Order: sequence, then C-alpha cells, then structure tokens
Amino acid sequence: MDTTLATQLCSLMLSDDYEDWLEAWELLRDNMPDSITTFDALDEMLALEAEECSVNDMLYELDEELSNIGLDDLSLIAKRAELARWVYTHFPEETELNLGNFRGHEAEALWELGQRDQAEMLYQELIEVFPSFAWGYIWWGDQYWMSDWSYEYAPDYDRAESLYRRALANPDLDNRVYVQERLDDLDDEKEHPERREKIKQTRLNYIQRRKNLG
Repeated sequence: MDTTLATQLCSLMLSDDYEDWLEAWELLRDNMPDSITTFDALDEMLALEAEECSVNDMLYELDEELSNIGLDDLSLIAKRAELARWVYTHFPEETELNLGNFRGHEAEALWELGQRDQAEMLYQELIEVFPSFAWGYIWWGDQYWMSDWSYEYAPDYDRAESLYRRALANPDLDNRVYVQERLDDLDDEKEHPERREKIKQTRLNYIQRRKNLG
C-alpha cells in the first residue's frame, strides 16, 4: 500500500463514525496483500503505531458498532457477518482469541438473521477448531435461551446445558469460570420462570418492531 492510502486509512480509523470504519475496512479488504496474515503485520506495513491507530482496535470497534446499530437494521448485521468472515479467513496466523472471537461473531450474526442452520454449522466448526475456547460453547449455548429466537419460539434449556457441560468436560478449557456462571444462571432461570415471563412481552414487542423496520 502506498503512503497516501495509509494516511487515508488512519484518518478513517481514528474517526468516531462507524461509516468511516466501514470505509477503512473496505480499503483494507480491497488492497491488503495476501502475504499479510496478522493484525500486527498490517500495522507494521502501514506504520500505524506512529499514527496511534490500530487495525485490531478498529476491527473490534466496528464489530461492536455493527452489532449495536444492527439491533434496528438487519443489513448491518449482515455486514457484521461479512466483516467477521473476512477477518478470520484473511488473518490465519492471528491469535486463537481473535480468530475465535470473529468466528463467533459471524455465527451470532447469522443466527440473528434467521440463518440458524448455517450458524449451527459455524458454531460446531468453531469448537472443533478451538476446542478449549470457552466462548465458542457459551455463545452457542446462549442462543437457545437468551436470544430473540428463544423468546419468539421457546427456550431449549436442555440443549444449552448440554453445550455448557460439553465445555466443562474438556480438561483444557480456558475461562472455565464463565461457563460455570452461565450454567448457574440457566439453572436459576429454570427455577424462576416468572422472571422470564416478566420480560417476555417486552422482548416480543421488540422483535416485532424490528421485523416491521426490516
């Protein structure tokens, strides 16, 4: 990449507007050489440290913003899925944490878009590739009792519990405490169904409003 493009990228990355971050990502997507396989390598090639901006930070901030704004705009959730897949397929030597996170982001986005079968396949792939990555199991299990889908249809506590326990059965699991916390929260909700009923109509109203906006 030439210095003019690098300067343009950093200006966009330092913006507070997610649309500028989207433009920066599109520039990266269209111009990044195949030889770049990590965030740090891209930072180094662009000399971004001198400009106090970071590919890692921008990608995570963009993902979060697409997720939040996408609550009312499913096209941004679709863009989130596209971004996530690009990240984990174009930075194959990134850390397990980063690759696991973005694989999970894609699966979560596709679930929100109603592409459940595809999302299930991606979650399965995630825990096969990174069997010790606790959040892969957590995010997958969460879909069955914490997602909009679970309110629109019905929670599947058994399926969620089986995924959390599958994680805990792995002696090499990282962040084990978070899986146990999820399991404890699930048990608590099962014991107090009135708490779910209290917020169910609010969630259903939100789901309908989102469909109307779509």
